[in-house]
Amino acid sequence: MVNLKNKILDISNQVGVLFSNVEKEELLGAQRLLHLRLKEPQSYITLVGETSSGKSTIINGLFKQELLPHAARPTTGTITQVYNSNNIKKCDYFAINKNGTKEKLIRKTFDDLNKKPDADLLRLLIQLPSDNEEFNGLNLFDTPGYNSLVAEHEEVLRAFIPESDVIVYTVNYRVGFGEHDQILLSSIQDLLLDDDIPVLLVINRCPLDAIKNSKRIEEISSYASDCFHKTLEPYIIHSVIQGDIDNPVPVYPEANTVWRDVFNITTDEKRTETLLKRGKDSLKNLLDEYQLILNGKIAVAELNEKEEKELREILNDFVSTRDKLIEILNKYCNRWEKSLPQIIDSRFSDLTELVNDNINSANKWLDCNTCSAYIGSHLLPYNLRQISRTVENFLKVELNQMNREMEDMANQAIKKLEQTAGAISSPTVNKILLNLLSKLGMKMMGDTAKSMIAGLGGFGGLASGLGNLVKMGLKRLGGLFGKTFSRQVYANIGKFFTKEMVKKLNVAVTVIIEAGTYIIDSKTWQKKLSKKIVGVVSELNSELSSGTVSDVIENIRNTNLEGINELFEDMNQDFQESLEERNNISYKENLIKYNSDLIKTIELKKQLGGV
Repeated sequence: MVNLKNKILDISNQVGVLFSNVEKEELLGAQRLLHLRLKEPQSYITLVGETSSGKSTIINGLFKQELLPHAARPTTGTITQVYNSNNIKKCDYFAINKNGTKEKLIRKTFDDLNKKPDADLLRLLIQLPSDNEEFNGLNLFDTPGYNSLVAEHEEVLRAFIPESDVIVYTVNYRVGFGEHDQILLSSIQDLLLDDDIPVLLVINRCPLDAIKNSKRIEEISSYASDCFHKTLEPYIIHSVIQGDIDNPVPVYPEANTVWRDVFNITTDEKRTETLLKRGKDSLKNLLDEYQLILNGKIAVAELNEKEEKELREILNDFVSTRDKLIEILNKYCNRWEKSLPQIIDSRFSDLTELVNDNINSANKWLDCNTCSAYIGSHLLPYNLRQISRTVENFLKVELNQMNREMEDMANQAIKKLEQTAGAISSPTVNKILLNLLSKLGMKMMGDTAKSMIAGLGGFGGLASGLGNLVKMGLKRLGGLFGKTFSRQVYANIGKFFTKEMVKKLNVAVTVIIEAGTYIIDSKTWQKKLSKKIVGVVSELNSELSSGTVSDVIENIRNTNLEGINELFEDMNQDFQESLEERNNISYKENLIKYNSDLIKTIELKKQLGGV
């Protein structure tokens, strides 16, 4: 294994030298990031779970020190990364801001931001010296509970989870596996692109006599496994008891079994072998990308004036397909702007009727407080999630239909281009068209260099584990040209809508519960509460039907526009740039370099194939 690693690193060094003078800086940046990850592997563990399920306490227990604030009430309001390295000399605290800057903090400021993050904060970071070799290169991500995670920190669902080596999902024994757990665990399943990334179910704060076949443990395990569609074996962590209440000392939970298995997973030879294989594949993809660039530049040098004119006409005809695809996109987006508010309005009408029926059940409630608490904490959240699922399911059907139309249109254009390339009399034009088609295929799968920089670099220098190497080479956009939209695309649309709902729901619940507190009259409280809650529901309906729906549709429109424009404009731009370069004085010298680099690129690909 060490020999294989050294061979791949040696080839990677040669690739770095080859890319050192390349105009496309992303290639060299991607090679350097990949080289670093292969040379100094790190592991990435994400802890997810409902508020007060004990994630922070479990991390403190691993290091036997009070790294993260913890209490019975919620204490984690943002994502916190704990990074361990032999190269770190002392414990330091940092804020990673949304603009990518890294700011050193004192401990008090760190604790304050952990509980109440400011608007500029992306995540917190603790850099910790590693006395234990097992901890070297270990990254732990402590995440907030459901409401904060969905409403304010959806990037942990979108980015951190798919890039993890292990996900630790925590459930509080006393609270059990609830609706929020179902949503979080389903989100994790939606985002996992590789079955090799394990999810460990940790049941925390268990009574001392709790064992694997205890009824409560079996119940939580069963619910979690059903939700995840895979058996999740539980890890039991017992509650810790403070011995001396008058002179308390830190007491940490015993989670040795969890961490032992985490370390076994991250240091397993198969994982190392997989990382090396995927690193090798990624190097080859970078070389493939460079070879296409070189082939294009060399072929353009051979064009005569007549061939250049013919090629321009062919490309202009192909690029015109972009406008037809945008017409399809706008047709669907305009349709959704009319139909979605109608769907939401109909569902909210049913919800208003349900609220009134519940309030007016005279024998059901002891008082106004009990009724308002039930509606605010259960009936309203549950039914709003059902409305969100209705929107998601509607868009799923519509997106599939839109995708089929786009696919037919785009595939006709691609087929025509392929036929033109096959029938063309000029070998040079044929070579350029086939090269452009290969570039198009690579762009549809997502440029390897861009994907690696976005995934491995991340905000504030975030790297990633096994999960990120799985994503390299996968198509970045859903459903464009030949494949249906992925489950993740639908899930993300649903999460975006749910995120906006959660923000508005938090305000609505506060208003409803306060209404129950101030309405005291035992004879008229139902009428007054009904009026108050129906007003809140009506306001929610108005906000979601207008602002949120517009945001969702705009999000879909912009994502697809970006993908369509990138695919078609880049093809034409590459050709134009190559033509302009041909007219430069230094082009003959450049052409000699391109041919030399092409020979080196092919040789390096052969070396990789032999490893």
